[in-house]
Order: sequence, then structure tokens, then C-alpha cells
Amino acid sequence: MNKEESLALYARGRDAWNAWAKEMLVKRAALEAEGEWVEGSNARAMKSKRRDWDCAAAVDFSNHIFEQVSDFARFHFPGKARFFKTTFSAEARFREAVFSNDAGFLQANFSDGAIFQDVAFSGEADFSYATFSRVAAFDAAAFSCTARFTFAKFKGIAYFCMSTFSDAALFQQAIFKGYTFFGLANFEGITVFNAIEAKSAFELMGAKFRCVPYFIQAHFAEAPRLDDIRIEQQSSQRGLCSAIKKNFRIAKKLTRVEQSIRRRFLTARWMRAKTWLTQRRTADPDRAARWRALKRLAIQEQDHARELEYFRGELLARRWGEDTPRHAVFWFGLFYQVLSDFGRSIMRPIAWWLGSVGVFGLIYAGLRPAVVETPWPGACGSGGFDALQLSFHKGLLGFGQVPRAKIDEIYGCLYGVQPGGAPVVPDCATWWGFVQYPLSAVLIFLILLAVRNHFRIK
Repeated sequence: MNKEESLALYARGRDAWNAWAKEMLVKRAALEAEGEWVEGSNARAMKSKRRDWDCAAAVDFSNHIFEQVSDFARFHFPGKARFFKTTFSAEARFREAVFSNDAGFLQANFSDGAIFQDVAFSGEADFSYATFSRVAAFDAAAFSCTARFTFAKFKGIAYFCMSTFSDAALFQQAIFKGYTFFGLANFEGITVFNAIEAKSAFELMGAKFRCVPYFIQAHFAEAPRLDDIRIEQQSSQRGLCSAIKKNFRIAKKLTRVEQSIRRRFLTARWMRAKTWLTQRRTADPDRAARWRALKRLAIQEQDHARELEYFRGELLARRWGEDTPRHAVFWFGLFYQVLSDFGRSIMRPIAWWLGSVGVFGLIYAGLRPAVVETPWPGACGSGGFDALQLSFHKGLLGFGQVPRAKIDEIYGCLYGVQPGGAPVVPDCATWWGFVQYPLSAVLIFLILLAVRNHFRIK
């Protein structure tokens, strides 16, 4: 419909409008049943009946000025809805409206409140360059396709509480002058807040992001709280290596023909892993930058826990991209992750240190000869306990140092004494000590670093 027809139908009221919308949807269902419906917007690919339906189902209010309250609440828009450069001088009510196709509000001007609560956008929703002079309420709105708010101006309060963005949500270079609330919003696709300007409070309480959001060069009068948002990590090749090892164990028990099939199966798995690595290196080059932008906001908010979390995300995003196995930083980052979760975990390096003490205790016990030729003259405990004491002594690096006489007793009980009375110290025990000392030093450093990071000790 053209602009005059759209205005005439709007003037007849909601019931007449929705009856027309229902009729158009019935016609669409008939076209689909007849095979006359072709998805997409390519005019050449469309069949004539589909093009006729698009023209009949579309509404156009472009450049129109609504002097009075515009009430589109619970209206159903079966086709494209065009509100290009439309001016709403009074309140614009679209509560619970349904847009089954694209909704274009490009450069629309909302001089009063814009009420889009519980609206369902099945097509693309374009509010680029739109101006919201007062309240903009998009509470519980559902955006099934791309939602564009690029260069939009929110001069009053902006509510996006519990809104769902199933596809991309684009807010780059938008201006938020009033209080902005995205509490409990759900962002399933790419979310872009690049270069936005928030001059008042900007709340993200309980918001969930499927992908790492873009906050590059975003400016906030006061940094938003980030401690209660959730960013889901993208899936990776988790469990791939363990699955391949399991397949190798099973392959040993198979016949030659079955082994050949299994080898081809494993080759396919390795090819998928190689493809994953290639995609990881080439796709999403801005991933690390997105984490850095979040880290900057956490630093501005003095949220130290989120700062560490986003630093972790930045290092993981660099891996296989900027950092490859050819670089030393790749391996240092990997060890940093395994040993202490990038300085975030206190218990992990403690567990590694205790495990290393036990392992080196077993090594020192294994160096003990089956028969000690010249045993220690004093009373000795079990060899395992003495080896564990020796391992603790070496692992503590001088903290709570054991007296020298006690160390001589431990060596004597483990390996015996020399003719002059000095304890025997095997060369292998000395060399294993050279391995344990730096490892324990690193683990103790990581423990202290994690304590400092958690409690911000200067």
C-alpha cells in the first residue's frame, strides 16, 4: 500500500487493520502452499504473485507527521513497515505490536515517548539515526533479526529491560544522554557498542551475551557495572584430544579392515581439528580487542575481578591468532593458564605444588637402594616418610627451613652414611633437586601472585 492507503487503513482502527493483516497472512499461506512463495528479497528471483503480495502487504508512513498520539498498540504488520523520516509529535504507542517483516524507522523522530514494550520484530528492525527525545521503552521486545540503532540519539531514558536480540544488535556511535537500562537483556548474536557515548548511568545488570560484545572506543560518564553480566564462551575443540586417544586404544583391538576404517575416521577428526585451528586463526580478528575494551571498562570501574577475567579472555583470544606455537609467549601463556588460570586461582598452584612435592618424594624414595650398606646410626622412620620430608624441604625453598642436622638425618636414613660419618647424597637426588627448586619457585610465586590479585595487595 502507498502512504495514502496506509493512513486510510490506520484511521479505521485496530480491528479493521488486524482483519486486513489476517487476510494478507492467509494469502501468503496460500502462496506457500501453491509453491509461489520464494524466500528472499531479490526481485528477479521472486515470482510475480510474491511481488504483488509484498506490495499489497507493505505499509508506508514515510515523512508523515503524526500530530496526535499515534496508537499502533497490538497492530499486526504482515509486510514491510516503512516509517522513514516519520515524525511522532506526540506519544508513539507500539506496545505488543507484531512486525512479521522488516520494520524501518530510519531517521524517525520521536518527540514524545516511544513505547515499544513487548513488540515482536520478526524481520530486521532499523532505528538508525532515529531520535528519541523522551522515554524510549523497548522492555521485553523480541528482535528475531538484526536490530540497528546505529547513530541513534536517546535524549531521555532508554529501557531495554529483558529484551531479546536473537541476531546482531548494532548500537555503534549511538548517544545515550539519559539513564539507560539493559538489565536482563539477552544478546544471542554479535553485539556492537563501539564508539557509543553514554552521558548518564548505563546499566547491564544480569545481561547475557552469547558472543564477546564490542565496546571499543566506547565512552561512559561512569563505567557500567560488569560484575553481574554473563559472557558465554564460544565452543572449541573441547574433548577432541581425549576422543582421539580413546579411538587409538579401541583401534588396537580391531581387525585390519576395521583398523583401516578407524584410521580414516581419525584422519577426518584431525582434518576437522586442522580446519578449526585455521578458522580460529583467521576469523574474528577483533576478538582480543573486544576483551581489551571490556578490561578497560573494568579498570575504570575498579572491578579487579572482572579485570582479571577479561585479561584471561584477551590472552585466550590471542592464542592461535597473534600467538602461535612458534612464539614463546604461546607456551608461557599455556603454562600460565594450566598452573594458575592466568593468576586467578589460588588453589590451582597450591594443588600443583602439593602434587609436585608428592611426585618428587616418590622420586627420592625410588633412589633409595634396596639394601643400605651403612645405615644411619640413629632411629629412622619409614623410607617413604623420610623422602616426603626431603621433598617438602626442597619445595619450601628456605621458608620454614629444616635444621641442617635434620637434613643429614633424612639423607642418612634414606641412603646411608659414608665412612667418615657424613650422610650419602646421591648425584641423582642433587640433580632432581635442581629440577624441583625452580618448579617450586614458580608455583610459590603463582600462589603469592593469586593472593595479591584477589586482595589487591600493593
